[in-house]
Amino acid sequence: MIEFVDDAIHFLKGNRVPFLSKYADAFGGKARLIVPCRDFLQDIMQLVLRKSQATSSVDNFKQAVSEFIVKLTENEPEATSDLDLKFAEIIAVAVFARRNELVKVLTELVFRQSVDSYLLDYNYNIETVVSSDSYSKLNEQLLVLELMLA
Repeated sequence: MIEFVDDAIHFLKGNRVPFLSKYADAFGGKARLIVPCRDFLQDIMQLVLRKSQATSSVDNFKQAVSEFIVKLTENEPEATSDLDLKFAEIIAVAVFARRNELVKVLTELVFRQSVDSYLLDYNYNIETVVSSDSYSKLNEQLLVLELMLA
């Protein structure tokens, strides 16, 4: 599992990773499940950046992943019927441990996609945290910046 997470990060970096040949046996010969699992893992990687900060604990992220999976289960019950929440917790810990690297990789991806683009418009919001499960997050100022590129 850790190797699959590592290969997914390498894939995000733009490296070629032979997912189908490498993981076909691990997926019980069902190679058609590999790409959806990789995409699901990338969604969890993005979730780790939205739901955690440098000072947050792994438990907060595990809770966010379980809520994400429950919401996904409500929307697509046939796609997640075989998903074990203990297995999802292992994935969450593996992704959480690599979040600093993920910040760099995903930030680089955004810049790489916007190199030849120009700014059409932007939108920003400054928000203040008024309630949190951690006292250290109260009254924290957040900037939400949305760039519309062409």
